[in-house]
Amino acid sequence: MIQDIVKVDTDAEVNTAIQTIDLTFLSDTVQGIEVTDNESFGNAGGFLKKIKFAIKELDAKRKELVDPLNQVVKKINAAFKPKVDALESVQRALEGKMGKWQIEERNRKEKAAAEIRAKELAEMETRKNEYADAAAVTGDEELLKRAEIIEAKQTEEAAREIKAKVTARTEEATTSTRFEWAFEITAPEEISRKYCSPDEKKIRAAVKDGARDIAGVRIYEKAITITR
Repeated sequence: MIQDIVKVDTDAEVNTAIQTIDLTFLSDTVQGIEVTDNESFGNAGGFLKKIKFAIKELDAKRKELVDPLNQVVKKINAAFKPKVDALESVQRALEGKMGKWQIEERNRKEKAAAEIRAKELAEMETRKNEYADAAAVTGDEELLKRAEIIEAKQTEEAAREIKAKVTARTEEATTSTRFEWAFEITAPEEISRKYCSPDEKKIRAAVKDGARDIAGVRIYEKAITITR
């Protein structure tokens, strides 16, 4: 579709542009170059200039082919963006209402489940005490064992996490719930160092301005080869 609009035979033009560069020759030549003195350094610089020229020419051709396509994509995105943004805004508004109710419903269900469990644990406690008291009077080990079994079940049940699910099914959709913890930064200066990342842009600017000793940073000198 985009090719029809901009009238570009991208496959043919890309292949033609790529085939103008003999990468094998360049790679083999670089492998054979040894920089050992000023003369070989100068010769290497001359070949480096050829490589950079090839890169520049290839990139220019790439941009020649890509720019018209990018302009078409840009126009299409610009046409769709307002509608998509508006729809996403409506989506967020509805999801906000649904999310608020979901949390309230989850809390209601979990509270009801917790009340039921508390009642069950209380009943188990009563039965356990009855067995334990009877065992203390009669010395019946079977009654004591029953009391211990109930106590173990109490411990297991008390440790069980209550999690309620909120699901709704209609002809149009099945809507379920997945809860996760989120966060919002309210006081950046109070955040622990372990949750912060080094700002490479600021470090680079400091090194450029003359900083040579920054804790946790290795500052070193490297050669930048320039050819004209």
